[in-house]
Amino acid sequence: MKVCIPTNTPGGPDSPVADSFQDSDFFDFYELAEDGRFVLYVQIRNCAGMCKDDVETVVRRGAEAVIANTITPNSLHRFTRSGVVVYRALEGRSKDSLDALSTKGLSRLDRIKS
Repeated sequence: MKVCIPTNTPGGPDSPVADSFQDSDFFDFYELAEDGRFVLYVQIRNCAGMCKDDVETVVRRGAEAVIANTITPNSLHRFTRSGVVVYRALEGRSKDSLDALSTKGLSRLDRIKS
């Protein structure tokens, strides 16, 4: 499973999930390893729609899920149409949300804020 998490500087597993998918500094991409841990495999700087389409970037990288705090209705709809599931992040580090995802402890994002 490949997962994208929007984070702010410096990014990575010890950073908190960004408040907003669209306004994050980075998109961190993780892949589930055979031992059940998520491993960071690429980090992309987010330029907030100024240089690329954020949703298209995540979909083209093969993400099957996104973990976010908030996301616009349009982005959520586009992810859903592309088969990408959006989960609500936990408070704390990105790693905490990834660990919860691997044990089925995250809920799908049901309230959308723009």
